[in-house]
Amino acid sequence: MFSRLSLSVFALTAIVCSLILGMSLQNLRASENYISVTGSSQQVIESDTATWRISLEHVTQDTLTLREGSETLASSLKVLLSYLAKQGFSGSSVMVQPVSVETNINYNLGNVPSSYRLHQSVVVQSNSVSRVTEAAKNSSTLLAQGAVISTSGVEYTYSRLPELRVELLSRATEDAKKRADSIARSAGSSLGKLQSASVGVFQVAPVNSIEISDYGLYDTTTVTKQVTAIVRASFDVK
Repeated sequence: MFSRLSLSVFALTAIVCSLILGMSLQNLRASENYISVTGSSQQVIESDTATWRISLEHVTQDTLTLREGSETLASSLKVLLSYLAKQGFSGSSVMVQPVSVETNINYNLGNVPSSYRLHQSVVVQSNSVSRVTEAAKNSSTLLAQGAVISTSGVEYTYSRLPELRVELLSRATEDAKKRADSIARSAGSSLGKLQSASVGVFQVAPVNSIEISDYGLYDTTTVTKQVTAIVRASFDVK
């Protein structure tokens, strides 16, 4: 038989377990009194910076013609810079990189050099987006002047994106709150304080595009873009 002390300890243990269980159930119910929603905000922007990357190349077969190749490259650069100046681009808006030389090896003939590739990059960057676009569009005229160039197209970016992100996040959070309040009211409850919030990735895409990325998207091919911000938020419900 149990002693009085054993019965007392057993009874006390049972009471404590009941209290713990009761508190756990209460906390569980309390943790379920919230609403999780997703809010979003969008804004159409116009790119304010254009970057045009241009490559000059020349391939020479041996070291004897390296000098000739270097002169050919210099001639192409001169034609290009003259063209850019006529388009209104000079000084800090045009960045000319040093010439690089790549040696191509013929491994079938005893690892001897087979040719040399001379390469030089020129970057045009300006806030005059339309002028950069026109200059790139009409660059085929450089070929007629003997300048051998290749380009990867114009990149369009928005310099005030960090400030816009802050504004869009605020609007997305407000949108989430309105959605949560609407849900709470329809259920006969009222919305409480913000419990938690997380920011989704930003999507900078062409207008009316349905393309998205889990890691965020930043389109640089179009002048007009649509920026989308996502906020996931949880609110207490009374």
